[in-house]
Amino acid sequence: MEVGRHLATTLLGFLGVDEFYDPILHLEEDKTLAPKDDPLAAELGSRAHETAETTQRQRPKPMPKYSEVIARRVVLPGNHFYFIAHSVNFPFMMDSCQHLTSANRSGDNYIRISVGPNKYIEAVTFLGNEAVELYNLRALVGLPESVLNLVYNYTEFNLQHKGQQMDLLEYLRSPWANVIFYDKFQKLFASIKDKLATHADVERVRGDVLDSILPVGADTMSEQERLSHHNRLSHDHSDARRLVELELIKFLHDNKVYLPQEYYLPDVAAHVPPAF
Repeated sequence: MEVGRHLATTLLGFLGVDEFYDPILHLEEDKTLAPKDDPLAAELGSRAHETAETTQRQRPKPMPKYSEVIARRVVLPGNHFYFIAHSVNFPFMMDSCQHLTSANRSGDNYIRISVGPNKYIEAVTFLGNEAVELYNLRALVGLPESVLNLVYNYTEFNLQHKGQQMDLLEYLRSPWANVIFYDKFQKLFASIKDKLATHADVERVRGDVLDSILPVGADTMSEQERLSHHNRLSHDHSDARRLVELELIKFLHDNKVYLPQEYYLPDVAAHVPPAF
């Protein structure tokens, strides 16, 4: 889909549709020109009469880079179908991912959620004959698994129910998870991420992390150290946690007409600046 949009935008711009005109794509600057390499013409002198402009060639533009989720759906015999949505880098990190799997009791439906080393969901795979919410499965890719508290709940369920696996499809269909699949949630997540990146508490923790790993030349930290730094930002009196909570509650207020009425929403108007 991303490739198709890029191709359509480029062609419409070349055809003169102002809405899609992009100077970077459709104009050649002088600085992008370089002398043509034609030794034979130079030896024969056949280009001596040509101007400098005609003896220059255009440098090729860099290839476009795509970052959107890649999704495929294949219809199989027996009313079964295979679906996968994954990040661009998933094929290169598949072996290092943590794969959470489950199947229904009859074994007709199988789902796998792949969590990368960075704790982000890198891929979702489904094989079966059940009508599943493919958009919702695709929307998971690129989100941190902690948004769903997925790894913790999956691990705890399997420990408490020996010989069983948590039904991932049932878990994703829980009423509280509806907001995560709302098309504006990704923008909310990106906005919160940008605000946290410059938050004083986050910068303080980031500095402490760098001070602890750089002197010893390490590029990773232990799980215990990671949890220790995480707890500094997520405890009950953390300003960073409060920012996240207020942004989420405000988002639920602003979009409640589009979401199931299943959330208790406290009034946070006094704590959130008005939007103009």
